[in-house]
Amino acid sequence: MLRRTLLAAGLTLPLSVAHARAPGTVVTTTGERINDHGFRPAAGPRGATGWDILGATRGVERSVGGFTMLAPVFPAAVRSLDGRTVRVPGYMYAMSTAPRQTRYLLMAFPPSCPFCLDIGPAYFIDVLSRAGEPVSQDLMIVEGRLSLLDSDPDNFFYRLTDARRVRA
Repeated sequence: MLRRTLLAAGLTLPLSVAHARAPGTVVTTTGERINDHGFRPAAGPRGATGWDILGATRGVERSVGGFTMLAPVFPAAVRSLDGRTVRVPGYMYAMSTAPRQTRYLLMAFPPSCPFCLDIGPAYFIDVLSRAGEPVSQDLMIVEGRLSLLDSDPDNFFYRLTDARRVRA
């Protein structure tokens, strides 16, 4: 499993069930979405798929082979994106020490934010890029084919394939 590979490399992913029940998205009186700590998810250009849509997916605990996993419950707005090419704003979470990443996580919040990693799998996308992207801490827009993952052993809810970084 990916989690074991990352742990062996000294990297961790905040995707456990405990984290998935941690801070969520709050809607303010003005309709703005923020996490419980007051941080806003990455925003993109008009036409980008926002984290307000992806973050609406809930995780329901289930037991698989003695392990507790999360089963995603995708709302209709998210289900309609399955298999489509989308653009999503976010921040790279490098999965290795390589200068270019062919597989990385795209996150709604910067990985440098200590309060933002407890957000659960609805705010992460497993990204597979053919060309590989240079490691970056900057906000980026990534385009690729979105797949909804009903049962992923690493608790990912989303995957972008044939992904590439695009300009806003």
